[in-house]
Amino acid sequence: MTRVCFALLLAGATLCLAPPARGDADADKKEALRRGYEADQLYSKGAWDAAYDGFAAADALVHSPVFVIYMAHCRRNVGRLLEAEALYQRVAAEKLADDASAPFRGAVAEARAELAKLQASIPEVKLAISGAA
Repeated sequence: MTRVCFALLLAGATLCLAPPARGDADADKKEALRRGYEADQLYSKGAWDAAYDGFAAADALVHSPVFVIYMAHCRRNVGRLLEAEALYQRVAAEKLADDASAPFRGAVAEARAELAKLQASIPEVKLAISGAA
């Protein structure tokens, strides 16, 4: 996903973010958006771990499947495939409201597609033990 596409997704998604259970909702939304943009800058530079931390901090303030799918991308990009799988599963299983925004719906659809590709690429080890009682 391009940076411009991410910026549009994030801006649109932020308008629909679920209100946080604590504090000033508008301030939390603005801070989550700021952290999301900072994380996107890091993501575009390939700073996967720092970008992950930024997206996680943004999501901790105000949940967005857009933040979580980028967290999954970050984990996948550093080879932490099982963590990426769990994050993609989390987004893919998310129950959205009927009036959920297009970016939220897009994140869920993308998570399902990425999950299928990722699961096909996760290595497996099979052991066959013979001769032991």
